[in-house]
This record gives sequence, C-alpha cells and structure tokens, in this order.
Amino acid sequence: MRSRTHQSTGVSRPGGRSLLGRRYLRHRCGNTLVLALLVGVFAAAPGAFAATPVISITTTSLSPGEVGLAYAFKLSGSGGTGTYSWSVSSGALPAGLSLSARGIISGTPTVAGSQAVTLELSDAASDTATATFSLSIAAGPLITSAPLPPAIAGATFGVQLGAAGGTPPYNWTVLSGSLPLGLVLLSDGLLSGIPSALGSTVTTIQISDAVGVRASAAFTIVVQAPLGPLVEYLTASSDGGVSAFATPGTPAPMTGPDDLSSVVAIGTDLSGGNYWIVTSTGHVVASPGTRAFGSVGKHDLSGKIVGIAVEPNGSGYFLASSTGRVYGFGKARSLGSLPKHGRSANIVGIALNATATGYWLVTSTGHIYPFGTARRLPESSKVPLRRGVVGIAGDPTASGYWTVARTGRVAAFGQAVNAGSIPGGEHVHDIVAMAADATGDGYWLVGASGVVYPMGDASIQPGVEVAPDATLTAITGAA
Repeated sequence: MRSRTHQSTGVSRPGGRSLLGRRYLRHRCGNTLVLALLVGVFAAAPGAFAATPVISITTTSLSPGEVGLAYAFKLSGSGGTGTYSWSVSSGALPAGLSLSARGIISGTPTVAGSQAVTLELSDAASDTATATFSLSIAAGPLITSAPLPPAIAGATFGVQLGAAGGTPPYNWTVLSGSLPLGLVLLSDGLLSGIPSALGSTVTTIQISDAVGVRASAAFTIVVQAPLGPLVEYLTASSDGGVSAFATPGTPAPMTGPDDLSSVVAIGTDLSGGNYWIVTSTGHVVASPGTRAFGSVGKHDLSGKIVGIAVEPNGSGYFLASSTGRVYGFGKARSLGSLPKHGRSANIVGIALNATATGYWLVTSTGHIYPFGTARRLPESSKVPLRRGVVGIAGDPTASGYWTVARTGRVAAFGQAVNAGSIPGGEHVHDIVAMAADATGDGYWLVGASGVVYPMGDASIQPGVEVAPDATLTAITGAA
C-alpha cells in the first residue's frame, strides 16, 4: 500500500530544528503514531518543562545589636518566582526594630535582651518559606559610679568613675555644668586634682562607648573645709607678696608678689586655702584659682581702704574705708556704714563676729562701731587703748574681739581671752595688724619688719610659701 506524506506538525527541537522532519508516513494503525510522536517530543527535549526551584530563606543568623545604636540587617532568600516579600510570621522583633517588605530589619533598639522571631518569605506565586531566629540586643553603656565622696579643700582628690555595658573602651567628658576649681576629668574617667574653693557643684558627666553610644549622669561634688586649716596664718607685704605659715608638708595656697603697691590688708576663708589682698585704692586680688568678687570703683571710693573681712565659706568679703564706708562683694552684703561725719577718728580696721552676721569697725583711738548682730562689748583690760590703735580681730568661737596698738599692746572685749601683749620693755613700735587663731585662745601680732609675735595658744610656724622680703602690712589667720 502506498503511503501518504503530510506537512510537519511544527513541533521543534530547541534551537529551531524540526523534531519530525518535513514529511512523515502515516500508517493505518489508529493513534499509534500520535503516541509515538509525544514520546519522541519528551525524549528529545527534557529541559523544556524543568520545575521551578523551591523558595527558601538563606540567612542563617542575625547580627546582634546594642541599645541606643542604629541597627540595619538585610535578609536573603533564594528560589521561588518573581518579587519577594518579607514579614513577621510569629513572635516579635526587639523593641525599636521593624522589618520592611524588602527584607531589611532596621531601627534603634531600646530594650536589651534576646528575642525569638519567625520570619516569612513569600514570592509572586504565593509560595512561602519560614525560619526562626534569635536576635540579641546588648545593653548600652551605663555609668555605675555611686555618689562621690566629698573633696577637701587644698587636699588631693581622686576618684575613678565606673561604667558597664556597651562596647568598651569608654570616653568620659563633662556634658554640662562645671567641675569645682582645681579638679579635672580625664578621658579615662579619672576625676582628680586639688580643689580650692568650698561649695557644692552639680556636674553632668557623659560617657560614649567604642561605637558612639552615649550615657550620662549628674553628680553633686561637694568641697568641704578641712578638719583643720591648711595654713595657720598668712602675711602680706605692701607690694602684694604673700607668705603662708604652717606645719611643714601642709598644703598651702599658691602665693607670691603681684607687682602691686599699697597693699593694706589680707583675708582668708575658713579652710585657709583661699585668700584675698586689697590695696588702699580698693583693688582686690585673689589667690591663684580663687574668685575675686570685685573691687571698689575709683569714683565710689570714700577715703582709703583699710581692712578686709572674708565670709568664712569664702563666698564674699567686706572692705572698710578710713571714712567708715563698708562695701560688700559676692554674698557679703553691707550691714551698714558710718555717716560722713559720724566718726571720732579714722577707721583702721574691720572684723566679723563669730556668726558672720555682723561686724565691728575700729578707729585709731579705739572707738568701736558695731553693725548687724555685732554688739559693742565691755572691755576686760584694766587700761583701755585710746591711741595708736592699728587693727581689730574677732573671736572666731565666742562673742568678743581684740584691738591692738602699734606698740603691741592688746585690749580684749566681751568673751575674748586676753592672751597677752608685747612687753613695753621691748620697745616695739611697728605693729601693723593682728589675727586670731582658730581656737580663739590665741592671736598673732605682726610688725612691719616681718616679725610675728604669737600670744596664748597661737604658735610660730615655719614658712611653707615665702614671698621676697618686703615691708609687711597685714596678717590673717585661718580661723
């Protein structure tokens, strides 16, 4: 039987070649040929109908984070069809983090800890894959130092501040406020120095860790007066040179000449670590590192300045003029002055009472003018001083005061103890000032030649800071 030929069915091999050729022979045997053709197609082109790879999450773990530090992590997957979409299937990301549909976990963690979360990846055909991860967030840096111990004025202070968490090393800085004078904060957290001024200071200190996360804490730094004064007494010369006298090895304020002229008085706070000198024109100079609260203006000066009285905590001072005018600076507020024509002679000195709520002025003839809570007190001396008075000192522990004449004779008033005078036989005529010791049971007299005369429990101390030789004009005790 003759066979018939037909056109190709159009089924082609990969690359464009026909699977069956241009013609084929059809046998009269039903569908046998069709089945043979189909088997031939699959046998000839096995890659034409390959299966799509299964969708899967290829990320195996998540990078850890830190509280307060910006976090970003890109998830990855494979297989599936078309565009991916990511979501949280169960659990939750740590607080502060979120997951975008593109597979980016981002944000700034706010809570430390380890959190389990199941993430889902889906494709365009809605096929999905899931994987469970544990995301750890470390605590940020934290300042762990307890309240600071008090510092002592004039004494070495050192505290190592502490921190935990975050990524060491830490860098320490002052964020706001200021440190007490004399203290510094190093970048490694060591707070050290020698404080010079009494008081309480609030300072905010900050740390930043190696990756830039910051933390801060406020500290109250208290500088207290020492149990005893840093120095027993200080003297001043007319050119501003200051000398400090104390037991050898005792810390003392920095002293030395200031190239001044006509210095007439010196005063110190209770610690003995800060002092102020004043000229007859009202110009005040403080010891290095100590605040000067002000001077008398040229046009406001009445007469000449003759004395200074310092608040025990160093927060201010009073200046007294020869006319009886009293000027207050800092927290020292004038409690009154003499009227222009209300004095019997020139004023030569000023002294605070024991509570620092009043003061006395004294004239060269020994007349006393009280102000504030200070009172005129009875004199215990048998023969009162009526001329040549050069100074006055208040009793730091009782209601009383002393006056002194240039001959070294002392008069005691109220409860002040008369610890003695320079004997007349010594023929002293150059005493310029006096100062009480801290106990109130003694005092020092000083002559212009530089000789200091101790009386009662006051004692002569070696100089721990000595200015060049000059004419002395003043003395003050750390009382």
